[in-house]
Amino acid sequence: MNQNRIFAAVSFLFSLIIYFITMAPTASFWDCGEFIACSYTLGVPHPPGTPLYLLIGNVFSNIWIFVDDIGARVNSISPIVSALSVVLLYLIIVQLIQLINKNENIKLIYVYFSALIGSLVFAFTHSHWFNAVEAEVYSMSTFFTAIVVWLILKWSCNRGKIGNAKFIVLISYLFGLAIGVHLLNLLCIPFVILIIYFKYTDDSFWGFIIDNSIAFLLGPIVFIGLDILGINVIIIRFLLMVLFLCVFFSIQRKITINLNSTLVSAKLFFQRISVPIVSIVVFGLIYIGVIKGLPNMVNQLSKGLNFTNDGISFWDSFSMFYLPLIMIFCVLFGVVFFSRIKSNFFKVSLASMAMIYIGFSTYTLIPIRAVQNPNINENSPDNLKKFLSYMNRDQYGEWNQVDVYNILKYYLSLGSSKENFKIDASRIIESPNIQRWVPFSVVDFDSGGMLSPDEIKNKLSNKNVIDFIKNYQISEMYLRYFGWQFIGKEYNKDDFSWDRNQNTSLGVNIENLSNIDWFRYGLPFGLIFGIIGLFYQFREDPKRALSVLILFIVTGVFIILYLNQYDPQPRERDYSYVGSFFAFSIWIGIGCFAVISSVSRMISIKNRRNKIVFNCIIFSVLFGALPFNYIINDYKYHNRSGNNAAWDYGYNLLNSCKTNSVLFTNGDNDTFPLWYLQEVENLRNDVRVVNLSLLNTPWYINQLYDNNAIGNINFNFDEPIVLVDSKNYDKDIPILKIENSDQYFLDINGNNKFDKYNKEQTKNIIKNLEDPVLGTIYAYKRWAPSSWKEIEENYFRFEIQQSLDELIISENKLDVAQVNEMSILKYMLNKMNQDYYKVKREVELQAKEELIKRYNFEDSFDNVLLGLINNSQKELCLSLWQEYKMLQSEIHFNRIDKYRLGSFSSILNEYINTGMGLYSSSLKNEEWAVTPEQQNVVNYVFPVGSFNPEFNASLYYKNKPINININPTLQNNFFRIQDIMIMKILEDVNYNTNVYFAATVSPDSRINLDSYLSNQGMVYEVTNKDIKDSYSIYVDREILRDNLLEVYRFTNLNNNNIYYNSDLQRILQNYRMLFLYLTEEYEPGEQICLNNNKELVSKSSKSCKFQYNAREYIMSQMDKIMPDNVIKIYNPNLKLYMAELYYYSGMYKKFENYIDDVVEGNSQNLILLPSIALSLSNSKDFIESNNLIKKILKIHPGFIHSADDFLDEINFIIKNKLIDYTFDDESLENMIFDVIFERINSLGINFSEDEVMIYCLQILIKNYNGIYSIEENA
Repeated sequence: MNQNRIFAAVSFLFSLIIYFITMAPTASFWDCGEFIACSYTLGVPHPPGTPLYLLIGNVFSNIWIFVDDIGARVNSISPIVSALSVVLLYLIIVQLIQLINKNENIKLIYVYFSALIGSLVFAFTHSHWFNAVEAEVYSMSTFFTAIVVWLILKWSCNRGKIGNAKFIVLISYLFGLAIGVHLLNLLCIPFVILIIYFKYTDDSFWGFIIDNSIAFLLGPIVFIGLDILGINVIIIRFLLMVLFLCVFFSIQRKITINLNSTLVSAKLFFQRISVPIVSIVVFGLIYIGVIKGLPNMVNQLSKGLNFTNDGISFWDSFSMFYLPLIMIFCVLFGVVFFSRIKSNFFKVSLASMAMIYIGFSTYTLIPIRAVQNPNINENSPDNLKKFLSYMNRDQYGEWNQVDVYNILKYYLSLGSSKENFKIDASRIIESPNIQRWVPFSVVDFDSGGMLSPDEIKNKLSNKNVIDFIKNYQISEMYLRYFGWQFIGKEYNKDDFSWDRNQNTSLGVNIENLSNIDWFRYGLPFGLIFGIIGLFYQFREDPKRALSVLILFIVTGVFIILYLNQYDPQPRERDYSYVGSFFAFSIWIGIGCFAVISSVSRMISIKNRRNKIVFNCIIFSVLFGALPFNYIINDYKYHNRSGNNAAWDYGYNLLNSCKTNSVLFTNGDNDTFPLWYLQEVENLRNDVRVVNLSLLNTPWYINQLYDNNAIGNINFNFDEPIVLVDSKNYDKDIPILKIENSDQYFLDINGNNKFDKYNKEQTKNIIKNLEDPVLGTIYAYKRWAPSSWKEIEENYFRFEIQQSLDELIISENKLDVAQVNEMSILKYMLNKMNQDYYKVKREVELQAKEELIKRYNFEDSFDNVLLGLINNSQKELCLSLWQEYKMLQSEIHFNRIDKYRLGSFSSILNEYINTGMGLYSSSLKNEEWAVTPEQQNVVNYVFPVGSFNPEFNASLYYKNKPINININPTLQNNFFRIQDIMIMKILEDVNYNTNVYFAATVSPDSRINLDSYLSNQGMVYEVTNKDIKDSYSIYVDREILRDNLLEVYRFTNLNNNNIYYNSDLQRILQNYRMLFLYLTEEYEPGEQICLNNNKELVSKSSKSCKFQYNAREYIMSQMDKIMPDNVIKIYNPNLKLYMAELYYYSGMYKKFENYIDDVVEGNSQNLILLPSIALSLSNSKDFIESNNLIKKILKIHPGFIHSADDFLDEINFIIKNKLIDYTFDDESLENMIFDVIFERINSLGINFSEDEVMIYCLQILIKNYNGIYSIEENA
């Protein structure tokens, strides 16, 4: 026992020390900054929340007072719980090995050695080590998995002893607690049920396997087979399946006349197949009855039990209300009558259920804190409805799980291409990288855009979907991660993430993207020993081996089926499967024991000293081959000490902004580090960070408007004041005078009064903006009234066109008496008491005369007109609006304008209520284009997208108008809420508030403001004047230079001992781009001044002591701050861009190095190089350009001659021709052209379809022409 404790202590302390040494010193990227900030302030993180983690994090953030960095205090949770997971794994392996050999006299030292090796291998697998050194929930989730597995094994070893039920109750409590960290822990339920079942029943292993195979393998095969055969009624299929299984069961059991044995056999069958069912039921009770059910039940009670009126199905009402109610009643009944309950089973069950509720009670933290409105309050779950939405993760939307049923149906139909069903392909269609997985092009060559989802779906075969699931979701998103742990992760210069995301070819070979290094550890010892352990345990202890296998599968492959991931994911997802890697590590420990015990039996050693030597040798070999091998090879890649990249990134973003600013950010990595710095370190709280993804939600907009943070934005939704008299506006734009005032306003609501809104009304408007259609109407009416007028005109024009078509062709195609629908002209005339049919005849005559005069029809007018209509040609009513104006001038139409009272809205609204025209009778109670200011907006209609013109908006920012011209962003019809709110924020911020976009915000999220943006480094400042510089964003050279060289921090980006992974390097590459932008802002040869302290000063300053070439100085600073051997460059385009700037900075050696790197890197890069040669040629550096051409030709597979000889021969021939002749510029170029192409032809080189060769030869002609023109002129 003492030895066991010593080995357990070693496993814990050794891993703990390594984890602490390699722990991140502060906040990291992704969710870490958010979790630290929410732990410290007890804020509300993203759904579905992690209340237990926050509580523990808050304790850690306050007790480690000897650690200065609060981020490091919260980070320290992960090393501790990860080391606890390791020691628990050690104890689990010890227990399982002892259970295997419980009847044998085994050497315990071998058991402890093996368990230590297995646990330490897991400790230093890639994903667990990654989770162990940062503030994330996955390390704690692994701890809960480990302790549940250990406790149920402890229960199985102590079954029958007094008080053993405490283990089950404790496990239940841990399940409840684990919900407050992550739901992954619930996947241990099948393992727990299996261990309990085999311990209680002592059932036959193979009998269990056979019966469950009959029920859950053969049963579905029969059910789906009947579906394939065309039996569509589910209940009939089910009954036939049951009948078949009964017959099969009878044959399999070899039924005898002994009725009792048959009943016993049937009872045993149902007992065995109950294990998966019970696992599902227990999971369902916790997930549906507690996690989802309890909030739903309370919500239903608050609303009143109105299931029928709410349209809720029986199952929904049962799961949302009755099931959790029954469960709570059972718990209360158990508490009250516990002493009277005789059955221990019921006692333990009720106590366990109660403990789950007690553990789950940590979730009360979320609404309690949400009501107090902390600065980080995601989804603001401060009432039951919002808390329910928060728990249900509604903001992430819904997705389908992998379509297992139709996949099985596909295989059972033998992959027939004639199958009449489709496997759900929603995830492959949603994938930005869809082109990797389909054999056809997803580009619509007619429009130049992408094929629609329906078009892609129709082209996709079931085999395409199967290939996507196998090759991406299983191979790339699980097996690849599994290989990282137990085979070896590839850490080479090939940046997998970048390579994958840029690939557009059809059907990429998945093996090329695997990132697995088979010889990283010499041999894949982890995989080998794990497989040995798997077979050894199944041979010696198949029941528990099956339990571990189920744990391995459920925490691995089952997660894949549930998540149904699209390609690409924003980041690697290996952290989700650590439970599966934990299970496999059990087999590594068992495999070590199998090998050690086998070797010890083969080598019989009796001498005690020799035994000790043998034990030391074998332990050293295994320790060296497995955990020590992992540590030595991977230590650098997991060592986060000194990695301040996220802290610096947030610091640099915040300090790019002036005092009291608004900063628009894009996603997690440019938001969460800022939240950490502001909430935890109180750094630059004056900058109001606005996340554009969250800006699409009313709760977040409300927080910007009204919460406790500095820099609230006082949104003003009052109808806008206009600065000019309404007479200067089109009469269809409702500019009205404010009563008892000289000011005018834009009557957005169309109610002829100036509307103003208080705080509560403003919040209601914000709530209504959640509807993008309402928001779009509002945006058009408020900021682009002329465009809104055009929308109404377009719709009106459409209805007029329908009217004219009816009026003109009715005589040929329709009987007027049969015209049931009321056109808009007929509707208006009826309202004005006009004779529609008299008007119709006059219109026909006028239209005939007008069209005959316009088109000079020689044939019968009716026949020609009918032909035009049937051919859907546009000439029918050329300039239809003008036609309408012409008709409008006639006597029967002169009242239309009076009826409209200068506004299209009124007639359109009334006409829609007729239920005619574009909007069908089902919409006759709708209103035309209401705005979010109107209370309780429910029913409204809006024009279809084809009616919408470009959004030509004008709004005031800092008292000056700025113009915004954009097209709707959602389905090309509507605006995202974030687009509308960007405009509203610009309009409503104080004059002294500056607005910025983080440089990482994509162009389509900047609402086409590039003309008003100033590039100042990591941010673009919004100005109120058009400053666009040609086709790129204007660069403020002075601010950019000061930020880069004086303000920003780049801690340890030049430290080669710190590893920055590919995702991190891609983020940090933004810094390099800023240096390159700044370099380009200086002309070649321009100087920069430094003082005695090597600080930047102006040229006119007296402290200017040193002058340097500006370009060279900036590029040198970039190399000093982030050398390319630390922050590596993988993109060949970026390398060439840098090479060009190095050349024009006079840094020729660096130029040569980068060119050589691109040339040697990949033959596919050749197409990129001639552009640099052309640039050199344009700069009249013809010799250097020729040298580059020479390098290209040397490695170009289409050039089979010596490049040196080729250029020397051309040079020789040209020189000889120049001796005897004098050439003018044109004839010189022609001569050089002839020389080069004659020489190419003489070498038999075919270049007609070789883009690289053609480009190079053109540049050679230009270069030689330049060289010899200079010589001739000299």
